[in-house]
Amino acid sequence: MRPIHDLKLFDGVVVEDRREWFEIVSGQNPEIDAATLVTVAEPKEIYEEYRVFVVRRRVVAASLYRRAGRPDRRRCAPASLELFQPFADRWLPHETVVMDIAVTPEGPKVIEFNCFNCAGFYASDVGAVIRSLD
Repeated sequence: MRPIHDLKLFDGVVVEDRREWFEIVSGQNPEIDAATLVTVAEPKEIYEEYRVFVVRRRVVAASLYRRAGRPDRRRCAPASLELFQPFADRWLPHETVVMDIAVTPEGPKVIEFNCFNCAGFYASDVGAVIRSLD
């Protein structure tokens, strides 16, 4: 379960009991109420998650940020960035954006697009991102 809207009123989470979940999150954030729209789906197995920076439709930096459900921040080598480029070539909501890509049993999948100006860098090459903006 995760929020539908961009403001991300709460983090995505696996939920067993919706009522118990609602009591917890509504107590943490007064903006969450019974009218808050959420997306509900079956959980998917994710091996790894990557944060990928795209500038002018070109992948310029990336970082592993989660492996086997646990934080694991490692910079992606420049040569490996080409593995992410086909995702940027397909469709982007903007020419400069941040993609989160998950490696699943069915292969890599884009799981989220983020605003370029407020996404965390994790272990990405910040210098490469800044240089690409010139």
